[in-house]
Amino acid sequence: MSRRCTCWCLLILTGLSLLACKNPSSNTEVRESASLTSLFDSQHDDLISIDITQSVVKWKGTKLLGTGSHEGTVKFKSGELHFSENQLAGGKFTVDMKSIYNTDIPLSDPVPRRNITTHLNSDFETEQFPTASFAITQVSKMPNSQFQITGELNIKGVTNAIMIMATEEKHRKNYTSSITFNRHDWKIGESGSWLEQKVVDDEVTIEVNLILSKN
Repeated sequence: MSRRCTCWCLLILTGLSLLACKNPSSNTEVRESASLTSLFDSQHDDLISIDITQSVVKWKGTKLLGTGSHEGTVKFKSGELHFSENQLAGGKFTVDMKSIYNTDIPLSDPVPRRNITTHLNSDFETEQFPTASFAITQVSKMPNSQFQITGELNIKGVTNAIMIMATEEKHRKNYTSSITFNRHDWKIGESGSWLEQKVVDDEVTIEVNLILSKN
């Protein structure tokens, strides 16, 4: 598999590019926020930071028809969730793009690991764009501890609105999401050769695990 393929599978995500969801049904509880600042207008609002030492974004990129793949992680630089009346209502996150890390190549093979990291940082232009960010603009509460979340994802200076599904595993303690997005929407990997662009899958999958630092 091409060494460049891994660069097209990040998120960035922080956690995090993404699979479109259907509009919530009429009985869905919807929380809209004109701005994140408005979430603090009530004495019942809380702002809780994530634990950046435990929270993580996992990425995976695949080759055409699943003939190969690479995976790894990228770390959060900062992040916080907003709660209104004890319910998830918003949040914002920043991912450290220079923390790109490969996990499928053994540590005993330092040369290919270094080459992949070099290509990832080059293709994501981490010197010019050292961070990626995601800001929640709307939250819809769904059944079974799930939330439909709309927000703005910025990678390499490109911002697109996205919609994702997240699961609250422990109330106000742990949130997870599996996200699929089209790398071309953020111009990821478009500097590679024609063959690389055709062989590497367009869709990228990331898994995001948010651990709150306090309750």
